[in-house]
Amino acid sequence: MAGAFVADYGVYIPRGRVSGDILKSLYGKSPAGVKGIAMAEMDEDSLTMAYEAAKGIVERNRVGGVILACNSLPFTHKKGSSLLGKMLRLDSSLPCWDLAGGPLAAAEALSLAVNLVEGGSFGGILVVCAEHPRYRPGEEVEMAWGAGAAAFMVAPRGFARVEDIVADYEIESYDLWSLRGEEVLRYRPEMLDDNFDRALSRLLTTRGGTENLGGYRYVPLQLNRFRWTRVLARRGIKNDQWEPVNSLSAVGNLGSATFAVNLAMAFEQAAEGDRILAVGYGHGNTVSISFFLTADPPPCGIREKMAAAMPVDLATYWKTVFQRRFGA
Repeated sequence: MAGAFVADYGVYIPRGRVSGDILKSLYGKSPAGVKGIAMAEMDEDSLTMAYEAAKGIVERNRVGGVILACNSLPFTHKKGSSLLGKMLRLDSSLPCWDLAGGPLAAAEALSLAVNLVEGGSFGGILVVCAEHPRYRPGEEVEMAWGAGAAAFMVAPRGFARVEDIVADYEIESYDLWSLRGEEVLRYRPEMLDDNFDRALSRLLTTRGGTENLGGYRYVPLQLNRFRWTRVLARRGIKNDQWEPVNSLSAVGNLGSATFAVNLAMAFEQAAEGDRILAVGYGHGNTVSISFFLTADPPPCGIREKMAAAMPVDLATYWKTVFQRRFGA
């Protein structure tokens, strides 16, 4: 069986940034641990951001297939991955896959690409993860939603060798149910916190216990709620392993794209010989991918993109949110 590597990567973060103070002035509070959220322009959506993250990769690499991980496509029935391929001017005969179904979409998309390349049938798979969720003004969870995208080229050669993939789907976590067309909340925040702790514990046990974590330079975690950081030290994950590769505080909750953007942050800061454990999480389930860096990763400018923010005032933020939600 052939090996699989990450050979290239790219990131797109919208420049608009809504500060925690703006959110607090509107809602009376701001999401914990979030200094600001990345806000897309009115003419941006998940596909345009996916294109921006992937276009450089396509210019530098030969693509044998496309996987798009996204829970927020701007349409209902069109195939997002094939449309992205057209936007990138790829061969229309290339196989394309769409993955959605929740926060684990990005981690599962990368896992699928690794398996396809290891099988030897594909020379290179482009994996793109993008989220641009619809806002619901005033809801606590929605206050932290940001927007962004990251892309990776998975190929038989590259700078980051995939060591293994470990997944666990044991824990059952309730969600937002749709009953007769009406959305009904079926969980409490405390349950979400407890499930994250339990799922992380199960994952680390499967991987041989917390003592094995010391071998990783970075552990990018899919943290969609900042309060989940409270359990990390107890589980043996040090601050210098997760804080430098955490996008939540700078650009907000990116949904499934949080996994991808955090992994890109880890690649940009890592060096040859480092190991990275990327952990995807979604409603009690985990997918983790271990990487060994065989060479220094090329920079993708993610820190510069996060720093090049344009403040969004209250009026602009509310107008944008209102129009996206109600189409007015």
